[in-house]
Amino acid sequence: MTPDPLVVPPGVITRVPINQLGQAQNVTLGTNSLIVGESGYYFIVAMIYGQNITKDAGLQLQFTINDAVQPFTYALNTIQFEFVYHTISTILALQEGDELALTFLSVSGLTFDFGASAPASMTIVKIADLPPV
Repeated sequence: MTPDPLVVPPGVITRVPINQLGQAQNVTLGTNSLIVGESGYYFIVAMIYGQNITKDAGLQLQFTINDAVQPFTYALNTIQFEFVYHTISTILALQEGDELALTFLSVSGLTFDFGASAPASMTIVKIADLPPV
């Protein structure tokens, strides 16, 4: 199912629609987010596909944990009506109950229309336990 176009207001961090949960272990679906069920180090990869349908604009893709932007951010320029396919990945330490989201940020604002075949996805894989405290 293709989500409706996503309006990204100027300067507002906006969650990318993630509304289906595939094969999962220790992860549940939140509000356009994934909720971590077990603490650990996670490899995280996210993909977007679609087009900016308003005007040429800069767009930042970033991960948030509990609504806090993480240091890794990827910036790209989007040209009106040009399709964008982009993947970002990182490794983060997550705690049980953390809410992980993929977000957009645009200084000038834009409307992003997701592609029909694979609008956006996010995959997380636990790769190690956290050290004992």
